[in-house]
Amino acid sequence: MTALNHMLNLLFDLGMRPLSRLGPWPAMVVISLVSTVLLLLVFKHTSNQKALRRRKNAATARLLEFALFKNDPVVNLGAFPRAMAAIGAYLGHLLAPLLITFVPTALLLIQMACWFEYRPLSAGKTTLLTVRLSPDSDPLQPAMTLTPSPQLAVEAGPVRIPSLREVSWRLRVRDGAPAWVDLAAAGQTVRKAVAAGPGLQRVSPLRPGPGFQDQLLNPSESPLPAGSAIRAIEVLHPEAELRMGSARLHWLVVFLALSLGFGLILLKPLRMTV
Repeated sequence: MTALNHMLNLLFDLGMRPLSRLGPWPAMVVISLVSTVLLLLVFKHTSNQKALRRRKNAATARLLEFALFKNDPVVNLGAFPRAMAAIGAYLGHLLAPLLITFVPTALLLIQMACWFEYRPLSAGKTTLLTVRLSPDSDPLQPAMTLTPSPQLAVEAGPVRIPSLREVSWRLRVRDGAPAWVDLAAAGQTVRKAVAAGPGLQRVSPLRPGPGFQDQLLNPSESPLPAGSAIRAIEVLHPEAELRMGSARLHWLVVFLALSLGFGLILLKPLRMTV
């Protein structure tokens, strides 16, 4: 999983590097357009377009029976199972290509969340860094030393919460630039990135453990070593939003709306049926 995340991070960062200078809205529009084209092409080439078109036309014809003979209950009673069978056959042809496109779509959304879910910290702001210990570790041990980069200052901590197996520090951003902290514990030193500064950039709120799910949902940083007393390191970042006038929109809503619109527009030029 680590190698896959590293490759996806490089590819996505390469594409986002020029877009990040334009701002979140232009970047979102371009990503939505490009991803819609690619996913439609994957769907087209993994589906039987001729059979799908026939099944769709058959399902439409069966549904029209209800409209044409809406006042005839006997005809409608017989049309219902035929319509359900036609719709089932149509959905059956959709299943395989939808399952194939699900994997790249999920990976795309996870990568997009790294850029659009949170925003970097600005100069003068404070945040909380929390170390989560593994279940079998002593919540009062081990001794920990936090060394921040010059862009950060430690204001308070460590504060231990034994019941949660957590240790926390309060950090202040001195100037707006990407930063990091080094955490030394039990003979190991691990680094946690802190996103700070203006503009659109990759934000990693959590450095995960070696578990598959943790790595899948938090791909920006390499996982913590297996067997470590530290289960995860989290740095709070403010949630991002896309503004449209006075409205505040979540990035996923915007992405889905744009992708749906682009998809409807591109179906005919790509000569495909969905």
